[in-house]
Amino acid sequence: MYKSNIDPAEKLRAEFTSWLATLMRRARIDYFRSKEREVKTISLDEVNETGFAVQDEYPISESSFQFEEERLARAFFSLPLQRQQILTMLYVDELPPEEIARLLHCSVDNIYKTRRRTLNSLRKMLDELEGTT
Repeated sequence: MYKSNIDPAEKLRAEFTSWLATLMRRARIDYFRSKEREVKTISLDEVNETGFAVQDEYPISESSFQFEEERLARAFFSLPLQRQQILTMLYVDELPPEEIARLLHCSVDNIYKTRRRTLNSLRKMLDELEGTT
């Protein structure tokens, strides 16, 4: 039988060093993989209206939409400017969400979420306005 002259403490130190090097390499790979997937976006609600990139390109006026009901017009113009601009780009200019996301420097998912939230807000405001008239 082959008998090793290696000290057990040295053997343990070598195994530990090898294990630690593997652990560090895998941790570094995991870290860089997580950074590759990270998309830096902020919600449009967090951006103040003066910092909105497309504000000048899509001015919103009451003539942009032709509202059949005054209630809808009041509800629409009570929305934040960013949400008005997104709805205008979607429904008046008929831009695809991907193009809007590119113009606003945000994710397409953010456009879809903002549209859903805005339409829900409009429905809620219209219900409230209907109850007051």
